[in-house]
Amino acid sequence: MSTTSEGETVISVENKIKNGEYRVQAKCGKSDIWSRFHIVVDKDNMHLDYASCKSCKKILGYTGKTGTSGLRRHTCSTLLGQSTLSFKPKETETLPLKVKQDILQTCVNLCCKDIRPFDIVAGEGFIEFVEHIVDVTAKYKKFDVKKALPHPTTLSRHIESSAQSLQAKIISEMRPIIQVYGCAITSDIWTEDYHKTSFISATVHYINDEFQLKSRVLFAAPFENNVPKTGENIKSLLLTKLRAFGIDATLMSSGRIVFVTDRGANIVAALRGYTRLNCSAHILNVILSSAFSEKVLEKTPDLAELLVGAKRLVKYFKHSGLQNRLATSLKQSVETRWNSNYEMLNSILSQHETISALLVDTAHYEKIVQINLNHLETLVAFLKVFKDATNDLESDNCTTSASLVLPWSVTLQEHCQAAVQDPLLSEVAQVCVARLQELLSASNTTDKSLHMIYRVATMLTPKLRQLRMLDAHGRDQVMKGAKEIMQHMKLDVQQTEQSETATEDALGSLQPNAKKPATTGASQSRFTNWEDDAVSDTVVSKSFEEELFEFINSRLPESPDPDEAIILKRRGRQAKKKSRDPTGPVAVARRTGTKWPRDRAGTDKNASGSGGSGIENLVPCRSLASRRHPKQMPEPPQLAPLDVEEQRLYSEFLPCD
Repeated sequence: MSTTSEGETVISVENKIKNGEYRVQAKCGKSDIWSRFHIVVDKDNMHLDYASCKSCKKILGYTGKTGTSGLRRHTCSTLLGQSTLSFKPKETETLPLKVKQDILQTCVNLCCKDIRPFDIVAGEGFIEFVEHIVDVTAKYKKFDVKKALPHPTTLSRHIESSAQSLQAKIISEMRPIIQVYGCAITSDIWTEDYHKTSFISATVHYINDEFQLKSRVLFAAPFENNVPKTGENIKSLLLTKLRAFGIDATLMSSGRIVFVTDRGANIVAALRGYTRLNCSAHILNVILSSAFSEKVLEKTPDLAELLVGAKRLVKYFKHSGLQNRLATSLKQSVETRWNSNYEMLNSILSQHETISALLVDTAHYEKIVQINLNHLETLVAFLKVFKDATNDLESDNCTTSASLVLPWSVTLQEHCQAAVQDPLLSEVAQVCVARLQELLSASNTTDKSLHMIYRVATMLTPKLRQLRMLDAHGRDQVMKGAKEIMQHMKLDVQQTEQSETATEDALGSLQPNAKKPATTGASQSRFTNWEDDAVSDTVVSKSFEEELFEFINSRLPESPDPDEAIILKRRGRQAKKKSRDPTGPVAVARRTGTKWPRDRAGTDKNASGSGGSGIENLVPCRSLASRRHPKQMPEPPQLAPLDVEEQRLYSEFLPCD
């Protein structure tokens, strides 16, 4: 949500950020511009109409209506920490208005003559192409464009060689990291409508030696005609394609590769024997599909009437041309699109008065009368929680998805159990509760319960490490699961110690410039009831054998500076080799994909920092099996003593005398 900061100037906003009245945080938006900017929020976590550059900290105006064009035009004259050179660099000349208008008309001609989408002019490839043409013109003056541009056939032939070159580059980056630390792979199967050809895709997620979370689409391979999509056929095609990127069956069987897929019986059968997790966002969509099935809606006529009326209203606005008179277009509910019921209903609710006025003018007011406003508000509020959960769990810009599965599963169950008391939502909420307990249960009562990796990821999130969303038995189960992972890692490290040492030489120096760690911002604030408060403490060195026990009881340091992350001292190389203990939570962090912080701010798109106390910057990343490099692993903070109940709970992790 956003709010308008009327009467405020940029200077007043800067002052309020300095005195703590406002702060900046990462914005999980689809635009790549948010890899360079933070959004400004007030004490209530409401978005203001300002953004802050991550590099130079300049405050710029921004609203959803004005878009991000103003932010894209911003250039940092001097980055923080840079020394200013004695000469002034040549500034880019501003083009005359007449020239800009000519460029605009040329872009219009491009889209119309070649039937291209309008957003072609905003594409990175198009901008790089134009910049290259400008550079060539500056060097060689005016030239014959038709002779310079390649023939389409030449272009198509060159694409294959470019793809092979890029693939070799990616393999050289991924292979040494995956062999030692592993990765996560998300995979899906779909069928295109025109030729009815089925495809399987795979996207790899890993952390490179620059502390950047990378997501790369490796392939989208078609199935041969008339080849059934059985588990065996899927496995054969998947292994063949992954082998080309240095990921073979042996590596997959080692536990270093974690697959994330839907719950399709064929893909589950194909990956049987490997580590596979259910896509939690997909499960939420399945739950809502079950809750709003025809069978359930027959028992709730008021809810069914609301949905039917909303669909008719959206259809009328699209066909009548009234859509163009709205600030935001109405969204139609589509079965294959996640949270589409929420998108449809919310688009109506947010513009209810405008829609009513337009229908009065066109003598079709009965179309909005059929939609009960109270019912509309109730259903939108119910579905919004699912929408927020989906956004958190599927986001590419925020690196906390794995650690939020457990708290979101508990939050959604509590949310739906409360909604059972509402007559309008009772039937739908009961189905949601049953399906959540079946597919995202926080207990270990069924084989479909939440995977232990998700639970351990939550425990490795410092503010959530006490697992207050679980009862004592549930916390015991997570502790046992973490211990089993450590024991497995201890054996694994003993077997791969020599391999890891050899790979370090291949990776080269792994001491890049430090960057700011990722934070969760608004996502973590939803779970304040379960989070630990920040209390200052001193950071000291501890042995790996005590880390998990002490990590659970560590005090969270305060960090008043929004850009200050908790800095944990690194062990020296010799000390690391002597005291390397694969059973500490730092090692667990490697094996479960926990993202530990760098030393100072950076501009990584997927690991952008946002303000708030430094401890919340220690968060697990989405790539469940991504590993940290050993030279970059920090030490945990100093830990507070346990009370009697906590000593009982974590007694088996206490060091032996």
